[in-house]
Amino acid sequence: MSASAHWPADPDPAEQSALARMHRLRRLAEAIETLTGDLGYPTPPERGVVMGHAHFRRIGRDFLDHFVGFADLHPDADVLDVGCGGGRMAACLLYYLGRGSYTGFDVHADSIEWCRQAIAPRNPRFRFDHVELHNSLYNPLAEADPAHYRFPYEDERFDFVIATSLITHMFREEAANYLKEFARVLRPGGVAFVTAFLLNADSLAAMSREPGAVKFPEAFRDSLVKSSESPAAGVAHHEDWLLASARARGLGVDRIAYGAWTTHTRLSMQDIVLFRRDR
Repeated sequence: MSASAHWPADPDPAEQSALARMHRLRRLAEAIETLTGDLGYPTPPERGVVMGHAHFRRIGRDFLDHFVGFADLHPDADVLDVGCGGGRMAACLLYYLGRGSYTGFDVHADSIEWCRQAIAPRNPRFRFDHVELHNSLYNPLAEADPAHYRFPYEDERFDFVIATSLITHMFREEAANYLKEFARVLRPGGVAFVTAFLLNADSLAAMSREPGAVKFPEAFRDSLVKSSESPAAGVAHHEDWLLASARARGLGVDRIAYGAWTTHTRLSMQDIVLFRRDR
């Protein structure tokens, strides 16, 4: 090779990252346009299916925007949706995931059956699993304890875990076990997208000061709940405890977007925490 010849310059990592993000956002825009206009969008009945209501598509669309715009979900990611209910997140991901896959599981048998009939046939890489796990709201007769439950998936199977409106119905020992399971099933560097009601100085002050804030007035098992008569209906966890518990299980805190539940205009109603598994 002559002295004047040059090897191609190494690609700039920052430039590559920016291009990849542009690709994801372009695909997101196309997905939202398609799902918004799709008359055949899979929508469950308002009764008998968890989270099947009039805002099913709008909420799914909003969260798809959060998954990609806030959490950088890649269309080729393998996704696990923990407590998937009636497929609110699965339905919107039909329009975004490319070579990626989706797995959802839930304790509510009727919701899983609906998802298997209405969503799974539209993409062979989408699957739904029913688990016999105790839940006071949706599966009260089951005996298996969420505080000791091992997800039915192998280690390092997924790139992205979704847990929306999940630990808001769990107590400390259950939430801690699920954080451990998130870390186990995530690949190194994988992300867990978790929504929560986080108790910190600002949210505690807002609950006492702001009339429109969601209230958790009663202490219950080291957390605060909306009502001691049905404590699992709404649980707020102390932020310091939740983040420390995640770190102890190999999940670093990537970023937090505080929610509108304390009446501020924010990204989502609940707080969003992105945990990233240690590499």
